[in-house]
Amino acid sequence: MNVLILGSGGREHTLAWKISQSKLLDKLFIAPGNAGTEALGTNVPLQVNDFEAIGDFCLENNIEMVVVGPEEPLVRGIKDHFTGSSNQKLTKGDKAAKEDKKTSGKILNPGSAGDDKGTGEAVDPGVVGDDKGTGETVDPGKVGDNKSTGDKSSEKAAKDNKSTRAVSAAMETGSAKKIESVRDISVARDLSGIKVIGPGSVGALLEGSKAFAKQFMKKYGIPTARYLPVTKITISEGLGFMDTLSPPYVLKADGLAAGKGVLIIDDRLEAEKELKSMLEGKFGDASSRVVIEEFLSGIELSVFVLTDGENYLLLPEAKDYKRIGENDTGPNTGGMASVSPVPFAGREFMKKVETRIIQPTIKGLQSEKIDYRGFIFFGLINVEGNPFVIEYNVRMGDPEAEAVIPRIRNDLLQLFIDMEKQKLKKHKIDIDPRVVASVMLVSGGYPGSYKKGLEISGLEKVAGWGGTTSAQPVDTAVEEPGVAGKTQRPGEDSTAEEPGEAGKAKKPGDPEKAKISKGRVKAETILFHAGTTKKNGKVVTNGGRVLAVSSLAATMKEALENCYHVAGMVEFEGKYFRKDIGKDLL
Repeated sequence: MNVLILGSGGREHTLAWKISQSKLLDKLFIAPGNAGTEALGTNVPLQVNDFEAIGDFCLENNIEMVVVGPEEPLVRGIKDHFTGSSNQKLTKGDKAAKEDKKTSGKILNPGSAGDDKGTGEAVDPGVVGDDKGTGETVDPGKVGDNKSTGDKSSEKAAKDNKSTRAVSAAMETGSAKKIESVRDISVARDLSGIKVIGPGSVGALLEGSKAFAKQFMKKYGIPTARYLPVTKITISEGLGFMDTLSPPYVLKADGLAAGKGVLIIDDRLEAEKELKSMLEGKFGDASSRVVIEEFLSGIELSVFVLTDGENYLLLPEAKDYKRIGENDTGPNTGGMASVSPVPFAGREFMKKVETRIIQPTIKGLQSEKIDYRGFIFFGLINVEGNPFVIEYNVRMGDPEAEAVIPRIRNDLLQLFIDMEKQKLKKHKIDIDPRVVASVMLVSGGYPGSYKKGLEISGLEKVAGWGGTTSAQPVDTAVEEPGVAGKTQRPGEDSTAEEPGEAGKAKKPGDPEKAKISKGRVKAETILFHAGTTKKNGKVVTNGGRVLAVSSLAATMKEALENCYHVAGMVEFEGKYFRKDIGKDLL
């Protein structure tokens, strides 16, 4: 099978690293990719939102599957483009969105947010402003142009929100028209046989529209915060709702805003000022509607499933770290680190997550007749032992992917194939029992302005690399009595093929192949590229988040020690990384 991965960050390098291990893979292409992905396949100079060019490339290269990394192509309807029309049928009247419209000027559930009736959410300051699809954010206190991205992603996101809001508007008015009535989808040739991993544009509204996602949660009893979507017309109701809340106040632009559209504000007058500014176009069309939310405090985690629309596989959970400074200080970023598993996410807590959040979400999508096949990322917060939803994302997280995917022993490509056939039920997830810690090396100045094109040295020092930039593991043996074999959760795959047996060219090296014998656990560290490129034959920086150092070990302490050891081997001007990761969990 020939596969094309869309994206250029650490998540996409991790996906390429994993998929390249499959026996089912013939050729792997990454568009546009980075300096790390080119060691695993062929980088292609395509933009992730240029659907016509992507379609042409797929036909010319016999691509059978497109794996979408970031959220923007999904929200813009790349799956719809390939199918030729929306395979996400809008339900008659779409009651959830209609109800949102009806109640947009009313205060929703002004009672206790702590109940378990689907009306409580919290947003921790550590996650505000993050757009995990772009990897770039700004400090909520310094909202403006996102100079750290070095491109016009916010402008593109604003333009994209016009089509997203057109879809949402059609749903609100009860229209059962197909998406081509609100999107210019023209397919001059047959792309329908090419599988696209991810939802269509309606399913992608779970991430593309905060109001849609909140109303979906309310309708299906999924615990989330008290909220109110407001527009210029209903701003007075919004200010009244704000008066029922205790500070801080959470304001979210409804649409995609390149990671800049979420604010947490302590002062009531300042919050009112920012609300008016957002509605006047501070974030373009993305904030023509704003969701005001209640703030709850707790500790966050990310939970992921892969679903075929009928069944789901629960993947390893993770916790990420957003703030640039140690002890969670300073502005937010796209993510400075992640760890998996999460110690407090025990069996009892995860059972609540499944029964209260995951299962109602899958059933809700079915009830709305939304054919959803792909990842669902649940951004959660643990409030006194109870999970609440902060947000939905419709793809794998970044940097969470760099901690989660190395723990999955299954053939990921096989899972994708069976997901499209709605045959996930026959699989179980085989999870590596080791801990993974992933630490980001970022450019000086990030998440503000930073330099690009800085040479990265020391890659040749990383054992096993031989001067290349592939994701090769650094192996160390770690003594850990009592850890042997593998663990399995409900839904795990004990029959999955070992990805390390694929025998492909450009094989990256498999942490899954670590021999776990009596009294010993093999520890390995992998370097995933995020913001890198090649210039004159040298690897140089090309983003704020440059490299992710991921280590698998018997304990979190050992995994982090290995991360920091390898981080010290690689150098580039202004290199920075946090050294306090995991201290809140140890």
